[in-house]
Amino acid sequence: MANIKELAIAMGRIKQANLTTRVADANLVGIRSRTFAAMDLVVGKETDKDDVGSGNEFATNAYVTSLSASASLDKYLSSEWAAIAFGFALGNVVTTTAGSGYKHTITFKDGTGSDDNNLPATTIAQRIRTGSDAVIEEALLGVVFNTLTLNLGTSPTRDSATLAAGLVGTGQFAKPSGVSSWPAALTEHLLTSGSAQVTLLGNNYTTLKTLFSVELSVNNDLREDTAYFPGSGSQAVGSQQAAIKGRMEYGNGRTVTASIKARLTKDSPEFAAMTALTEGTMVINCVGAQIGAGPETHRMQITLHRVQIGQITKSETSGIVDITAPIELFKHASNGVITVEVWNELAAVA
Repeated sequence: MANIKELAIAMGRIKQANLTTRVADANLVGIRSRTFAAMDLVVGKETDKDDVGSGNEFATNAYVTSLSASASLDKYLSSEWAAIAFGFALGNVVTTTAGSGYKHTITFKDGTGSDDNNLPATTIAQRIRTGSDAVIEEALLGVVFNTLTLNLGTSPTRDSATLAAGLVGTGQFAKPSGVSSWPAALTEHLLTSGSAQVTLLGNNYTTLKTLFSVELSVNNDLREDTAYFPGSGSQAVGSQQAAIKGRMEYGNGRTVTASIKARLTKDSPEFAAMTALTEGTMVINCVGAQIGAGPETHRMQITLHRVQIGQITKSETSGIVDITAPIELFKHASNGVITVEVWNELAAVA
């Protein structure tokens, strides 16, 4: 028997050199999650039940055909996790020094020049106990961030701001993990929803004080159907060889979606903006503690460069009338769709 609190997770804060090379121990960081988040190895299996020629309708043999891996990692929002998660999800990171720390400017990979459509991949190692007492002790390689969801809500607890990732791996694994020195937990600096400053189409919601929640999601539409191909790779599973993924490419359906829920007042600006097709920017800025001697603080700023408000719906929260306004995104001619800027003390991410 194992207690869920015994699970230890380590993640590469920088990308693998390629899909099959594990992140070195020095670049692994301990990760904590809001929920049980062990990554599952997904084994593709077939039998010969439908083959013709066995003389009966029953299966007589089983075959391991493919491997994959998946997990959901739901964490409280911090400047460190924001940089790692958005860095891997969007794929293009430029890091510069900023005061006593670093600034990471993160945008979508665009597949041009020497770039390609493969998402940056990392390593997830996980264990419950060690040595002969180990219940879980393994590493999953080639793990990418397929989805990412930011939630800012109404709560006095750490739950007020969360950032959850949907992870997918190539299926390549190592048992035992090969991690010789398990990393300490990543030191994180929380960013709460109370610190958030949200502006939408020129309206400052910090001043309006009407927000219930803000949600933003990224979906890379991972091309899992074409990840297996001649030469994609394989790994031994018992006495058989199973195919692993050799490409982890974003798809044609990459999306960024966002919405706000706000109190409805006589001065609510959302309806007029919706009917007038008003266009502008949306900025989400969350501020934390000062970095070292300053002047910079731990901070995350997300800019959606060209947005309109979609179809508004009315509802209620705790007896208060509210509206939910989806944010429709368009690509800006020079700035693209989304830019995420994160300030922290990590010298490199993704």
